[in-house]
Amino acid sequence: MECEEEKYTQQLKVQKDYNQGVLEYCLPWFIIARILKEAFDTCDICTCVHSHDYRDAVEQQRLAPAAAIKTRHYSYPDKKECEQNLYVFRFTQAHLLVTKHELDRDDMCPIHRFSVDKGHQPKFNFDKDGSTRWTDCSSRWKRSLVVVSKRVYSYVLTNLFTDLKLDDGDLPIKPFKYGYHAVKTLRVYYCSSFDKFLTSDSPFKERLKVVDKIHLQGLHYINLDIFVTHMPTIKSINHFGPVQDFSIPILFTKFRNLTSINLFSACTLGYKGPEYFQPISTLLKPGTRITKIILPEHFDWDSLDAQVKQNLRAISSPDLNLNIKQEDFPNLNHIVYGVSIRDLGLFVPATVVKVTFSAHKKGLLDLLVEQAPQVHIVRFKKPLPYQTPELVIGLDKIQSSINQKSIKRIIIDSQTAILESNVIRFKELGYEYLGSTHSNTSHYKLQFKLIENNNIENNNNIDNNNIKNGIDNDNTSNNNNNNNNNNNNNNNNNNNNNNNNSQQLPNNIIRQIISMVWNLRDRCTCIYITRILDVWNRCTTKILDKEGFLEYFESIKNQCSVHFSTKITYSPLGFNGIDVNRSRLQLSLISKDIFNLIKLNHFNHLFIPIHILNRHCSKTNNDYCILENINSILVPKDEYTYNNYVDINDNIGNNNNGTDDIQQQLNEKERLAITKIECSIKRSIDFIQKLSNIKSLVLLDGDIDADTRPKLLGAIDGFKFLTKLDIRHLTDIDTLRSLGSTLKGKAITKLYCSHYINITDDVKQSLISISINSKQLKILNQCPNVNRLHLTCKKGNQIKLPNRIKKITTSTYYTTQSLQLNPSVQTFKYIDLCSHSYIYILLMELSDVGHIQRFMYRSGTINPPILDMSDTCFEIDYSTSRITGATPRYSTTHMYSSFQMYNQFTLSFSRAEK
Repeated sequence: MECEEEKYTQQLKVQKDYNQGVLEYCLPWFIIARILKEAFDTCDICTCVHSHDYRDAVEQQRLAPAAAIKTRHYSYPDKKECEQNLYVFRFTQAHLLVTKHELDRDDMCPIHRFSVDKGHQPKFNFDKDGSTRWTDCSSRWKRSLVVVSKRVYSYVLTNLFTDLKLDDGDLPIKPFKYGYHAVKTLRVYYCSSFDKFLTSDSPFKERLKVVDKIHLQGLHYINLDIFVTHMPTIKSINHFGPVQDFSIPILFTKFRNLTSINLFSACTLGYKGPEYFQPISTLLKPGTRITKIILPEHFDWDSLDAQVKQNLRAISSPDLNLNIKQEDFPNLNHIVYGVSIRDLGLFVPATVVKVTFSAHKKGLLDLLVEQAPQVHIVRFKKPLPYQTPELVIGLDKIQSSINQKSIKRIIIDSQTAILESNVIRFKELGYEYLGSTHSNTSHYKLQFKLIENNNIENNNNIDNNNIKNGIDNDNTSNNNNNNNNNNNNNNNNNNNNNNNNSQQLPNNIIRQIISMVWNLRDRCTCIYITRILDVWNRCTTKILDKEGFLEYFESIKNQCSVHFSTKITYSPLGFNGIDVNRSRLQLSLISKDIFNLIKLNHFNHLFIPIHILNRHCSKTNNDYCILENINSILVPKDEYTYNNYVDINDNIGNNNNGTDDIQQQLNEKERLAITKIECSIKRSIDFIQKLSNIKSLVLLDGDIDADTRPKLLGAIDGFKFLTKLDIRHLTDIDTLRSLGSTLKGKAITKLYCSHYINITDDVKQSLISISINSKQLKILNQCPNVNRLHLTCKKGNQIKLPNRIKKITTSTYYTTQSLQLNPSVQTFKYIDLCSHSYIYILLMELSDVGHIQRFMYRSGTINPPILDMSDTCFEIDYSTSRITGATPRYSTTHMYSSFQMYNQFTLSFSRAEK
């Protein structure tokens, strides 16, 4: 018993010592309250700074639904669904890029760090259009304070949690009725729809009696008399909605405690001119408490009563030429200027220390410093939440205008989060980034503070000393490295003499390896198994939460020779011509020798439209230009597209075909380098006569007349090295009859034309690929070496081909009906000129044709679907892509901005071993 009493006494002693310690170190309540108040007011300051890569990844993720193909494709006639929606695929790609470039937890501000700890993903906006909704992450931390203690709970809910924002769909009546709403004392109220919350039995009305600040938002007219009745203590009104003329007397006479009225972002209904707000001069009487009046239109401030003018501390002007008498406004310290700043005349009274601009123009800040050196705070603010992107004030514009450092603080309303490059640039200009908060008209209110001269000098001295020490250290290390290198070279020479196995590969082998890699880097292998596709369709974006999926997805991407290093979203197995060029050109960065190898032998077989060639020729005189030896040219056949090219190219004059400039800009050596050309006849006939080394000629149309015919035949006759001639669109019988004598003696291997009239025997003997229809089979008996066909068949045609035919290319679906009769055919290529309607039915039909070992599918219309091959006897090997042309792309101002590239892809399938 004594032991138990002694044990109990010891516990009381320990508890007493603990309580004494708590009381000894406990702060007074008023200090705790001040700390809570300070933390509550400053916790929404975000200091997160992002990289350009992260911004690009977030924007790609946001635009994933628009970039993906939403239409579903079917294979006729069984209407089998042919996947599908690429949104999940693009979203997954962007998600990987976002997680790769997002800020680490330690680099985030305290609020976003708290959100991460609670399992939430911080959201940052980089959309200049403002369509992304802003999220207040600080509210989550503020709500967490209520669980600290009962006294803190009461203090937070009655003194700190005083802001409430209600949307049209919010119904706060029930939480207020039962007393568990977080806002116990309402001070600041954001309203978009107000009337429905003021029913006779609503407990919400009791909280409105102490509201002192209100933001009126929305696009509908609000009855201000309701606020007069239910909010008698209002001191500040910010109006962002429509204001009618009969609202003006209510605003300026019925709110007895009102001190601030901000109508700068309000829209005026029934606007009648500069006199719209002029009744304010008679409504405001001496003794009014109003000290701030911000209006969206002109107002004659001198018409106010003298006592009213003396009380005003903030006013507005739609332009820079504020017409007031400075002595009449002795307490004025803030002016808000509107968007009309075309004239750089500026008047700022001597008492004003803060200026807000709603627009920006070069030289504006210099003029402000010159005219009003006493101003030390400048803010750039969006006047409207729905302002067009063209009128948004960008950070780059403001950075370019900062030349003098007399302004101590710069505040910029930005629709997008700040980037690291902006912070660095402002620091170079002498301003430190403090952080951002939320603004009424934009997502971010960025704040910059002038760095004191002493700090700048100290930083410069430190940087200079570091640079100097770095140079000295580098010199020392270089000397040491040189000595080490000499020793290493001596050792290497000795080792090389003793061991020949360490020698470098011969240059010819290195070139062969580079050429092999170059050829393989046009093959996209982003192929996914059926199980993943099923989960993909079933879970959509929730698949990102499944364990191991992202690792599998990234492993497929890393194994693709086209996309292993890409940083943008793409369509799998689709139009990846730009990605192919990017992946291939990475090889040129290995060494200077490989750069020259690629420039001379690989990166030159591109079909370049003539307008690009004209611009490019003026820039090729550069050692770093890899596209120097051009071998291929494309002259478009489309009239509209061609005229756009001519309009854009300033160098093209009034010539008829647009190719005279090419002749003028290309010298003899450059003309001899061109070996491939795709062109229309009339627009290019004069030009192609100057090209003697053409190996491949493709005519995109059959428009020919009596004047053009001899020129074309003469040009073809002059092509001594011609091996491919594609004139299948040409139907002029006289030209086709004369073609035989023109081609005589040429080593033609590929000839595609509508009729083979008068073709000589030597040419027929050299042909290995021709184009025919089902009625031209007799020509095959005259061409013994042809083993490839471009075949056109109609419905019901079933033809038997010679056994030497190994490959068939067609753009007509009914050609597949003859495949069963020709077991020698191993490769079937289908060129889809419309859509992907037949891709699945072709795969199903070819699965029953056992001798078809390879199926190739080419299209230039829309991206291919993500294919499920489980029901077929084929598997996807890869997809190749190439750029086939370009058309001008215009901006919203209808001005030429860039070119939209045309791509073409080819899916390659092989028969699976099952």
